[in-house]
Amino acid sequence: LMKSRRQLRLERALIYGFLITVSLFACDDGASQCITEQQTIPAGDLALVGEFQNRVEEYVALHRLLEGQVPTLEVSEDPKEIRAAIEALQEKLRQARATATQGDIFTAEISHLFRRLIRDAFPRSETFRLLSMIAEETTEAPIRPRVNASYPAGAALSMMPPRLLLMFPLLPEELQYRFVDQDLILWDVHANLVVDVVPNAIALDLS
Repeated sequence: LMKSRRQLRLERALIYGFLITVSLFACDDGASQCITEQQTIPAGDLALVGEFQNRVEEYVALHRLLEGQVPTLEVSEDPKEIRAAIEALQEKLRQARATATQGDIFTAEISHLFRRLIRDAFPRSETFRLLSMIAEETTEAPIRPRVNASYPAGAALSMMPPRLLLMFPLLPEELQYRFVDQDLILWDVHANLVVDVVPNAIALDLS
């Protein structure tokens, strides 16, 4: 079947995102989310951040176990090889997480923490500027992100503002934060898989 232009654009973006993520020299603010500055976590948030990191580590342990069961992919520029590796790992993870639901990693309390961090970094006067940054490369309304689904069709690989990455808990190399419209997702870049979602992470105050 012929692929639509939207599918081809997303596929090219995903392949590019994968390449720069696994590159040894990728340390770009938006693409690799390589933040090296020491992050200061307020004492009141330590327990929640610790719980989040424990849940992330549990997922990454599964990811690494399953990644060892699919064909090894060296850094390659061949889209077919990259696509095959992504799809093989994605299918393994989907099967292993067949019962995964929204909130498994971003619990209600952890989601509240992320919403607060976003609100602190981008107060009401800057909310629309943040949304415009996210939508800048989006060509049409994206599908809402779903746990265990691929990166939403129609959504751009939006850049994460450095000020947020400096506030968010650090992630292992397999995972990235991304915004899809107002939602924040935890994205497995090696498998092109939405691991969890914070719905309406960017609150719009229209009052």
